Amino acid sequence: MINAHSSFWIQIALVCMFARPAFSLELTFDSSPFSKSYNKALEDKADREGKRVFLLWDMKSAAESYSSEIDNSFFFAFQSAGRLKYHILERLDLDLKATVLFQGGQAQTRFGDLMPSGPAFLNHGFINYDVLDNNMIELQAGALAQQEVFNNNLFISKRSFPGVGESFTYSTDDLELNLMAQQVVPTTFTFSTALVEREATPTLNTVKGSLSYNLNPLVFNFSGGYFDYNDLPATVADTSRVYGNSVNGTGFNADFIFDFRGWMTRFDTIYSPTKDTSFRLFVDMLENMGAPKTFNQSQMIQISAHHRFNKDLGFDIILSDFFIES
Repeated sequence: MINAHSSFWIQIALVCMFARPAFSLELTFDSSPFSKSYNKALEDKADREGKRVFLLWDMKSAAESYSSEIDNSFFFAFQSAGRLKYHILERLDLDLKATVLFQGGQAQTRFGDLMPSGPAFLNHGFINYDVLDNNMIELQAGALAQQEVFNNNLFISKRSFPGVGESFTYSTDDLELNLMAQQVVPTTFTFSTALVEREATPTLNTVKGSLSYNLNPLVFNFSGGYFDYNDLPATVADTSRVYGNSVNGTGFNADFIFDFRGWMTRFDTIYSPTKDTSFRLFVDMLENMGAPKTFNQSQMIQISAHHRFNKDLGFDIILSDFFIES
């Protein structure tokens, strides 16, 4: 089964940074979170029809301009992404998703000039085994997306790391319970751990539980979990200095001042008065128990509205308020 999903979206972000809190406004054509439910509906249809191959692709274009007293940037981007799901055996699937990104522009920040990144990276690529042939207990191995674990905007949701995962799902007509765990090796987009001889292999262990309750037209979701990084390499510490993490030393002598282990929670509710219109409110919270109290919390509150005009075009308006390292 082949499904083509093309869209055009423009994102305008207005961010005002006073001390640590920040505020943003986004206007988006056919972006997350609501377009994901459409993709899931296509995949479920392919499963019901017993199709051996499921292919989904989309194209997006975006422009962003940002300016403050210290930082300013302008970027224009074109992105194409594709997902392939192949039924190898009755209980064994191959799931691949990759993105190609062409981005131009430049950012001048307090951390120095930054150039665009890209052009291609793997969103995820793994083998999935359905233990009981009913989607209740599943095992994964390969490049696993962190978005699948926590779906938390404060976490590294857009990265995928090599490793293994386990999940348990129980669902009825209006209730779904999910338990998930992953054991992965946190790497760069190239899947190189970029270690020197004196360093140990880094690891990331995560555990999450989620509960979803559908009271049509209202849907309530709650999730929470634990994460634990170990032995992050010096190159990760050195690079992350640009994004505000606290680091000692430079280059291969760099190391994080604080550990990274703690809890994440999310509350999420969606109201859908019609099949094409939805309103959403969610709250993400993160606490790093490896850092002192003045640096250990992050929070995001977001409200959004969505309307889908047809199968290829939707519109989102998203309002966010957030802080990182309280």
